[in-house]
Amino acid sequence: MVFNGHNHWYERSQVVDGMVQITSGGGGDDLKPFLPGDFAMAASYFHFVRLRIEGDTMNLQAYRDSGAEIEAPGAS
Repeated sequence: MVFNGHNHWYERSQVVDGMVQITSGGGGDDLKPFLPGDFAMAASYFHFVRLRIEGDTMNLQAYRDSGAEIEAPGAS
């Protein structure tokens, strides 16, 4: 998994060559509209990401600043 935070939005890529890329840049400066692309999920929200690893399982949850969930555990 690759995490990136430069762009001011949230996006999760499709699985490409066994890898997923996450852009989590919704915690500071003004939000930007996300660029068109082939994403599994993309949204322009202030947000944070929580990652939980248990054994060989990793779950990602992304939340808007309001507390509303963007991504559910085990999302793919």
